[in-house]
Amino acid sequence: MLASKGRNIKIIPIIIFLIPFPFIIFYFFARLQTFFSPGYTFMDRVISVLLFVADLFFLMHTIAYLTNFLRSQEIYPRTIERYFLQYTRPKTAVLIATYNEPPEVVEKTVSAASISANRIGAKVYLLDDSTNVSTADSLKKIAVTYGAEYMHRINRRGFKAGALNDWLRSTDYKYFTVLDSDQRPLPEYLEETVSMLEADPSLAFVQIPQIYTNMDSSRLAQGAQYVQQVFFDYITEGKSVINSMFSCGSNTVFRTKAVIEAGGFDETSVTEDMATSIRIHQKGWKSKYYNRPLVMGEGPSTLDSYFTQQGRWSLGSMGLCFRAIKNFILHPRSMSPLQWLDYFVSTTWYFIGIVYIIMLSGLLVFVFFGLTPIITTGASFFYFLIPYIVFNMVTFSLTVIYKGNPLKSVLYNLALTFDTVPVYAISTVNVLLNRKKPFKVTPKNFSGGRLPLRSLYPQVTIFGIILLAILISVIKYIISGDVSFAVVIGWLSYYLILASFTFYFNTDTKMSSYYVPVIEKWEANGSQSAQLVP
Repeated sequence: MLASKGRNIKIIPIIIFLIPFPFIIFYFFARLQTFFSPGYTFMDRVISVLLFVADLFFLMHTIAYLTNFLRSQEIYPRTIERYFLQYTRPKTAVLIATYNEPPEVVEKTVSAASISANRIGAKVYLLDDSTNVSTADSLKKIAVTYGAEYMHRINRRGFKAGALNDWLRSTDYKYFTVLDSDQRPLPEYLEETVSMLEADPSLAFVQIPQIYTNMDSSRLAQGAQYVQQVFFDYITEGKSVINSMFSCGSNTVFRTKAVIEAGGFDETSVTEDMATSIRIHQKGWKSKYYNRPLVMGEGPSTLDSYFTQQGRWSLGSMGLCFRAIKNFILHPRSMSPLQWLDYFVSTTWYFIGIVYIIMLSGLLVFVFFGLTPIITTGASFFYFLIPYIVFNMVTFSLTVIYKGNPLKSVLYNLALTFDTVPVYAISTVNVLLNRKKPFKVTPKNFSGGRLPLRSLYPQVTIFGIILLAILISVIKYIISGDVSFAVVIGWLSYYLILASFTFYFNTDTKMSSYYVPVIEKWEANGSQSAQLVP
């Protein structure tokens, strides 16, 4: 640690940030030179250009990730420490949006929300769009039991966003928070977040992390939490520094005035959270990420539920990409350049499905058809390629470990992303063709969960093709001795390992033994307290 103008500078994050850049520079310098290499066919060059675009995609997201990592370590703590958490009791509402959710899941959330609400005199609303009569009746009883207001809509206009907007039309609350049906706040949740909004009138909303407490229910649930940790540990802290933190749909506390000025929640996107955040930022409001584990929830525990969640997120996010570009062209000064750039990076991430397909296809056409996807000036090119790949992987691993997360979380992150490629690719096609897909809620409290292989035919097919390509590459390497095949074998083996995790994650789930907030007792003064019990 070094002192600079009274502030501590952390040296290790800076070193981690700088590690890959020499290799990135050397690689792209060599990569650009290869375009002028003679002796390659037109198709070789077309494929090479596509791979170069894929390289640029990963470069953009690598730099964005490392920049957010550095901001999170060097700047973010100073942006939060100035908030004096003076507990107040402004008029606040807790909104729990549901749609045919399991009543036993919703009840835990309503009970926990009631505890937190009672600490500042807030009111809990259960916004139920359930079409199942039995479920609706059960949720109404739950609302009565915990003193919540039950609101049921006959139509589902705008889905979740529509339900929130219907509530907004007749409210005089200064603040409100939105919780998904499986996100259970701790007692101090509203006290701490609302006080931040009270301390800064320019803040439109405060977002806190989403933490999955059912990691022991399945391997997939553990992997899903590891993916969440990377996003909520570094990326969101970095976004908060440059005022581009968006609402993540749940665990967000809003200033009602800001949402109304932005025209309410966006009902045209399945990711109404990010779409609405863009509107709010364009109106000049600020947002803040508060990295405190104040809400505990349940993550997807099966491949089916995870793919459903990722399909919705990817479809909505990529759809917003083109809208954000249009808004930038029409209203470039409505946000800062850094905000526009960060939203562009965020909304393009799920194009990684198509990017992975391009990367993998480049290797396969070389193995099966003899086309040269990476035009080179000779074997020396691989002296730039291999360090570039290795040190990018090392850097990502170091950022994860630095925060105290296990090394296996790196592998789980990479594997889950790769195994979800078919889902992301389908979302990309739907966005490009402007196909509208119905809103699907992520299944909750799900038991069983192992999918038959026929339901995973895209992943199984990818696994089989990669395995076949490796076998052919081995034979061609033995015959020709071409070092290119040795590199391809290593690269394909890496993809094969990631693809094999489809089978590793496809397991039955079990009841989680993690702790969940429940009501322990009513205190004499009328407030509720909770403790975490099995």
